[in-house]
Amino acid sequence: MLAQAILAWIPSQEPVLVAADEHATQHRGKRVFGKDKHRDAVRSSQSHTVWLWGHKWGGASHLRATAVRPNSIRQRDSATKRLSN
Repeated sequence: MLAQAILAWIPSQEPVLVAADEHATQHRGKRVFGKDKHRDAVRSSQSHTVWLWGHKWGGASHLRATAVRPNSIRQRDSATKRLSN
């Protein structure tokens, strides 16, 4: 339902690019609600698995290209040259 609401704001001819990521955070203790055992992809190898107790979080973001005016790039470059001299 949330995805439908977001897609309603995007023009139909524009491609929809989504960046997604997930990561696990470590939470120790007996009273942490909803924790589980997850494989740590960064610290694990093919021969050795590192487990952590905690939560797994996921995130997604809509990527959208924005137009950059060539004139503004020239102005920025000339200002940078003035500062470097």
